[in-house]
Amino acid sequence: MSRPTPRWNQRAFVALAAALSGLALPATGLADHVARDSQQSGDPVRAWAIGHTALGVTFIVFSVWHILLNRRALVRYLRRRLSGRVPSLEFAAALTLVGILVVLAVAHGMRE
Repeated sequence: MSRPTPRWNQRAFVALAAALSGLALPATGLADHVARDSQQSGDPVRAWAIGHTALGVTFIVFSVWHILLNRRALVRYLRRRLSGRVPSLEFAAALTLVGILVVLAVAHGMRE
């Protein structure tokens, strides 16, 4: 008796692609930063920059695709959560953390 062929799970594929590209972004960004600050020039520096940019574009594409695939659940959640109430503690914490990280990154970049 043969097993049925598993069906392609588009949601799982998109979520995994977004997660993997998103997890690789900090590593390539750090490598790009280190390569640029070192005395190296040429191919290694360009390779890290290109890899980081490619992962960034990939992450954006798959994140938007993920949002589109899950828009009904997202809209339902937002309507329930934001209907006249204060946003959740998790939302406030995530917004604060992301805001602080962006400010620190921009301040660091402007310092150079």
